[in-house]
Amino acid sequence: MNALLAGAAKASLAPRAEDFADGLYLGGFGAYRQRRSNEIHDEPWCRALAVSDGNEAFVLAALDLVGASAPLLQAIREDAARLTGLPPQHILLACTHSHASPDMQGLWGGTGDGYRTHVAHRAGTAIWEAWLNIGPAHIAAVTAQLPGVTRNRRGWPETDDTLTVVRITTDSGGALATLVNFACHPTASGPAN
Repeated sequence: MNALLAGAAKASLAPRAEDFADGLYLGGFGAYRQRRSNEIHDEPWCRALAVSDGNEAFVLAALDLVGASAPLLQAIREDAARLTGLPPQHILLACTHSHASPDMQGLWGGTGDGYRTHVAHRAGTAIWEAWLNIGPAHIAAVTAQLPGVTRNRRGWPETDDTLTVVRITTDSGGALATLVNFACHPTASGPAN
């Protein structure tokens, strides 16, 4: 078995002044075109992790967005594949499902074309930088059950209460990346959040 190689990087997805002027709506709550954004409270990011065993490789990128359209995801994959040389199917994309992020799906008012292009390029850059940063690494993982922390908001009995944490460190033991997977919809924190 080959040694693990990993690299990480991040890039800001913060809207620019022209993006606000074009119209940028937040996704996740309220009716269509109800939540137009005019400033940044918390900066959205794209965080990317490149992993290889020396033979096969992939990059996982998480975007601080409520969701993303298929054309945007395709643009990110194509840009990242061009920059890294990896096949597009080896670029795995996920959204954090933040309800306080730009609406990249067009369900709540959407964003302008310029911002969508900006997000695609910034995400492609994070993926490329993670690929450039790849080096020897170590991995450890743990799972735990957290009953009662989340619920199925439709009232169905099926609820995944498994928390999985994967920690990747550099060869010298320094922190490189921590992946957290927990199926918890933002509404679990209540309406006061």
